[in-house]
Amino acid sequence: MNLQTCLPYAGREACQLCVDECHHAGYHAIEFTRVRTEVDAAGNPIEDSGFLAPVVLPDKCVGCGLCQTRCYGINVADKGLIPESAIVISAGAGKEDRQMAGSYLALREAEQAQRAAEIQSHTDRKK
Repeated sequence: MNLQTCLPYAGREACQLCVDECHHAGYHAIEFTRVRTEVDAAGNPIEDSGFLAPVVLPDKCVGCGLCQTRCYGINVADKGLIPESAIVISAGAGKEDRQMAGSYLALREAEQAQRAAEIQSHTDRKK
């Protein structure tokens, strides 16, 4: 997690895209913690101040990359709020980082080859 660009950690705004995506996929590998909590004059936390921010649970992360893709798709590409995804997948020892170096790469290459074959087939039929 990049604490400089993650919107809640940076104190910019609430965001839970990565948490929602992970939970909808059934992994539950990201939870919330409260950050940037304000305190009163006595040093007691002010209720509901700060932001809920994501925390990745490495033992539950499967490296699927859904959180990273969602953060990039919305906060970077659509809204332009940050220059790069605030969350970058690193599933941990013994777990496959599928989006960066594993089975997803082979799957994407196969899909690309299939699309190219379909385009070629369509082009050949037009001749």
